[in-house]
Amino acid sequence: MRTLEGVKVLDFTFNLAAPVASMLLADMGCDVVKIEAPKTGDFFRLAQRPKIAENCSYLFFNINRNKKNIVLNLANPKGKEVALKLAKSADVVMENFRPGVMKRLGLDHESILKMNPKVIYASLTGYGYTGPYADRPGYDLIAKADSGWMTAVAPEGGPPVAGPNGAVDTATGVYMAFAVAAALYRRTIDQKSERIDISLFDVSSFYIALYGTGDYFIHNRDVDKWWIKDEDGTLRPGHAVLAPFEGFQTKDGKWVAVAAITNDLWSDFCHALGLDNLIKDERFATPPARTDHKRELRAIIKDIFLKKTRSEVIKILEEAEVPCAPIRTSKEALEHPQMKARNMLVEVPFWDGRKFKIVGQPAKFLTHPAEEFFPIGPLGAQTEEVLRELGYSSEQIEQMRKEGVI
Repeated sequence: MRTLEGVKVLDFTFNLAAPVASMLLADMGCDVVKIEAPKTGDFFRLAQRPKIAENCSYLFFNINRNKKNIVLNLANPKGKEVALKLAKSADVVMENFRPGVMKRLGLDHESILKMNPKVIYASLTGYGYTGPYADRPGYDLIAKADSGWMTAVAPEGGPPVAGPNGAVDTATGVYMAFAVAAALYRRTIDQKSERIDISLFDVSSFYIALYGTGDYFIHNRDVDKWWIKDEDGTLRPGHAVLAPFEGFQTKDGKWVAVAAITNDLWSDFCHALGLDNLIKDERFATPPARTDHKRELRAIIKDIFLKKTRSEVIKILEEAEVPCAPIRTSKEALEHPQMKARNMLVEVPFWDGRKFKIVGQPAKFLTHPAEEFFPIGPLGAQTEEVLRELGYSSEQIEQMRKEGVI
């Protein structure tokens, strides 16, 4: 039995962010019923490459595992009727339409609360339900741009950088799932409904503000750059307030990440690389001093690393127990032995019998494992099954099909 087994989730979500949230809840055992529009379904069925079937992309398959899916025309009164019947018995309702859409459909929190007084209702939008930007559409890229993310992670003197595709989407989905789980726990105490309002902008701002607010409120300046340009023009991943806490290139053209930020680690780092003279050097004697003189420090370490291969550097630092890692390509990362050992790549059967590897569940439960995965089906795969559970007859189901309800 998984941790959230028995919890019913009615899922009106689409694209990436909110489906990540319902995926995490489904992994934990929630009974998730995903609502999709007739004919096309979720935009991500077709919009993302690579495709693994005519109406299923690999990404859609990945983030919609462990969910039932039904087709429902919410603009049709009979479609709304079905949705309300599902909502009446749902523990959780999740949606990511722009503010006002669910109210126009009669499926907003207030409408469902009348028939389900304990419902947890979670909405994910671009900017939230309040504030001057509430009505604006939002996507991962837009949130990164408006929150300062793209300039914070950009190189010195370089153009804005979006960073990993879907990073804010994914993080917002995780926060949404966390909020739902917290609300479910609270409901066991007070038996009350909860309305959750989460936005891409707020989550993106949260990540940037962890470092950026100090620079702004204390020094009245933008956050220090995380990518630093050396005198020769080389860009390297760095850190705004820690050193050495960055990547260095090696003789074979590869890179190594180093995190020697405490005084003990700094001493171990220096001993391992024959840099004992730097330990008592006033420029590098304390963490703040190393940060203040990080360009000088970077130049010294850079010269040392460029005389050794990546494997040589890793061996030296690992023997000294200094935190380090090769900066891997995505292909190297997916072949990492720890990925296999932690079951972070799992093989899931597709509906046509083929099998595909997808990302596993990062939270490992020893008593109630969340390691069972079944695939999302073709568009509307469980429509008839769900309607029958609601009490609809074969004749009624066929009539709804003719009327374009399903």
